Amino acid sequence: MSTNEDLPLWIPSGEDIKNSNITKFINHLKSKKIILKDYVDLFAWAEENPEKFYDILWDFSAIKSNHKGENIVKDRHLMPGAKWFPDAKLNFAENLLQKKGSEYALIFED
Repeated sequence: MSTNEDLPLWIPSGEDIKNSNITKFINHLKSKKIILKDYVDLFAWAEENPEKFYDILWDFSAIKSNHKGENIVKDRHLMPGAKWFPDAKLNFAENLLQKKGSEYALIFED
């Protein structure tokens, strides 16, 4: 017997999926000769290739940094404890505040 607990809270429309950042990222991966058809494929590929996933995601996300570094992850076997992009030099605030205009950059609630 199904209950409301078994139902998703929200299901995206086809238009929402088409315009999502995940779909944009999947399409970006095609330029890297990585062919994935949907989120399920992306999730499986990212689990199998975390260093490659995060390396490509860094560039796709247009993270501003002085230095990305060559190392994607150090001590990956230490979860928790792995260090992602250990050589990167970036300004966290610069990345949060890079949008111009009247949109909220940060919302704080105490």
